Amino acid sequence: MRPRQNSGRLGAPRAPDPREPAKRKFDGAAFGREVAAIVKPYAESHRASLRRQGDAKLAAIERRLDDMERKGVRYAARGVWRAGESRGVGVGVPHKGSLWIAQRDNTNSAPGSGSQWRLAVKRGGDGT
Repeated sequence: MRPRQNSGRLGAPRAPDPREPAKRKFDGAAFGREVAAIVKPYAESHRASLRRQGDAKLAAIERRLDDMERKGVRYAARGVWRAGESRGVGVGVPHKGSLWIAQRDNTNSAPGSGSQWRLAVKRGGDGT
């Protein structure tokens, strides 16, 4: 006598199909070992190249950091921006309730009027 097939009702037990592979539980540790076995030889064979690339990127980042620390952002002790006064790169000045940072030396244009300035702190709703 043949096993009874699923009648299509929800929750009715289904006879296993011998053509389907048996379902296994996922073993994360075994999967990790398999991936490591594939990746480790590749990484070891490319280690020198990867290290050179990483060293070059790190050196570039360090140069940028040194440049930023050297230039820094300085608050203009002279007070707010006034027409005709030059500001150096990285100098911050208040103007119309906002704080602006000079992006170029000798910026005689008003903050917000061009690419010479970058908005650092936007004016609040009541101007504070």
